[in-house]
Amino acid sequence: MEEQGLQLACPEWTADDFRTEKPFEWLYERRSNKFVLMQLVEVIAEKAGALSVKNFRILWKAYLESKAATKGSTWRSEIDLPNKPNYVPDLSCREYSVSNDGIQTADRYGFPIEVCSHPILPIRRLVNVDTGEVKTEIAFTRNGKWTRIIFSKETLANRAKITELAKCGIDVDSEKAQHLVRFLSSMEAQNYGALPEDHTVSRLGWIGGYGFSPYAENLVFDGDAQYHDIFKSVTPHGDYDEWLKLAKETRAGSTVARMLLAASFASVLVAPCGALPFFVHIWGGSGAGKSVSLMQAASVWADPEIGRYVSTHDSTAVSQERNAGFRNSLPLCLDELQVLKGEKSHDMTIYKLAEGAGRGRGTKTGGIEKMLTWRNCILSTGEFPILNESSGAGAVNRVLEIDCRDEKLFADGHGAAEILRLNYGWAGKKFVQGLTPEVLTYAKETEELFFEQLLKSNASEKQARVASMILVGDALADLLIFGDGNTLSMDDLIPYLATKASADQNYRAYEWLMDWIASNPARFSQNQYHEYSGECWGGIDEEHHQGYIIKTVFDQKMRDAGYSASSFLSWAKRKELIQTDKNGQTKIWRIKGMQANARCVCIEMRGAKQPEPEKDEPEKEEPEKEEPEEEQEKMPF
Repeated sequence: MEEQGLQLACPEWTADDFRTEKPFEWLYERRSNKFVLMQLVEVIAEKAGALSVKNFRILWKAYLESKAATKGSTWRSEIDLPNKPNYVPDLSCREYSVSNDGIQTADRYGFPIEVCSHPILPIRRLVNVDTGEVKTEIAFTRNGKWTRIIFSKETLANRAKITELAKCGIDVDSEKAQHLVRFLSSMEAQNYGALPEDHTVSRLGWIGGYGFSPYAENLVFDGDAQYHDIFKSVTPHGDYDEWLKLAKETRAGSTVARMLLAASFASVLVAPCGALPFFVHIWGGSGAGKSVSLMQAASVWADPEIGRYVSTHDSTAVSQERNAGFRNSLPLCLDELQVLKGEKSHDMTIYKLAEGAGRGRGTKTGGIEKMLTWRNCILSTGEFPILNESSGAGAVNRVLEIDCRDEKLFADGHGAAEILRLNYGWAGKKFVQGLTPEVLTYAKETEELFFEQLLKSNASEKQARVASMILVGDALADLLIFGDGNTLSMDDLIPYLATKASADQNYRAYEWLMDWIASNPARFSQNQYHEYSGECWGGIDEEHHQGYIIKTVFDQKMRDAGYSASSFLSWAKRKELIQTDKNGQTKIWRIKGMQANARCVCIEMRGAKQPEPEKDEPEKEEPEKEEPEEEQEKMPF
């Protein structure tokens, strides 16, 4: 039979024949040679067109689909993997053959197609409890070794993205991509009910309705690969008694180390107590044991090795935000603050992390990333303070800053570090397991009592809240873990709390101005020759105890010192510390020895009362009758 070249022999069909299966059966019987088959299709399409049969190709496609449906029975249930693991469920497999030799199917003409050179199957469906995103866990084997990996549906359903599986050792390239996408999609659709469905989490901490990650047994981790090692590090390891012995020695010794340890426990109470994130920063010279103290605080929950659970300050703003969001309820531990260059960076870090929420960011595809949130404490160390003279009240109030001075936090820092590297994670799990709803309610009530008592000191409200959280964390740790009675008292923390005045940036700016004027007398008065030494910055009205600072000089010097000139002037006007003209503006004043008038800031130099802070939350009403001292100090724990 002559079937080669352009002159291909075909029966002479009529238009009525194309309304039967006769031409299509004749073509299908010649499918053994795909090249010849395609040529025959073209020739017959032309013949059909000449007979006014315009839909031949549509009819041919429908015929092939009907044949494929009947042919499918020869491919069903062809999963031949006698040594597959127990976690691989029994699945049906239409139109595909899966064996140790790989995965094959056939095209619509019946020709074989290799989907993958080795077995690969979906084994579980995973739904994230925070985002609702659905992912699929797949299992594959090469050379007899089975591997399990979780991928997003977006990756597995996209022929351009599924090639990412190649980096995990899966045989997929741009040619096979579309076939693998169809195979995995078909397998999940056919076996939707047979595939187990579990809930997943991509962070640590409290999970509403499920418990606490990673201790909740019914949650699977499906987060970014960069956090997988951190997640795995949050687990009991080593000897609990060895860790407990060292921790009890700490609680009987250094107050500084005790506060950092207590804050670590308090971190998981921030959300249940309705508090906001806060910093505890210890600083001092090298050799005090700051890093070991931070390791001990981290060891409550996880592997404390620097670079495992403990991070460094040397990271981008986005990285810090994601680290905080991932830890969520567990403490964010940051070692060695001094790697940050520039004092202003510290305030930026404080505001960002103490806010408890990240920034909204767009995705590459035009959507919006889920905003990260966290409710924890941030524990940090460094050789220098995290605050400076110009730090805003918001930053000061959010930080408990502790100067180690010359105190040695551990008798044997090297030995303590070795114990912590080998023994960790026990106390955190036991602590969370003890936080029943009743205990959490009791903790919240106790924290409020601590807070009310601390308000009677000169501490600002937010600083009192920070201290009360640390105290309740320490008290609960003693109740659930230590039982040694070596708990922190309010007297231990009060010396480290910022006062209402020290937290007020504008009051600190006023004190700085007084010092600045006093240290530059030659700039505000003439010498015996009626001349100013260098630039003239203003003058002094000794009779009325007022200083006059040229407005442009005032603005520049305030800016150089890190203060807001406009904010200070508004505050000083309310406190009646500056004199203004009848329009409420800075005054025009003729400086001694000058022929021209200058607009000046006229500031009172008699001193200012320590101001009350600007309240951002209502004051708690004090009882009219003061309780006896012994009753004030009595706490529930």
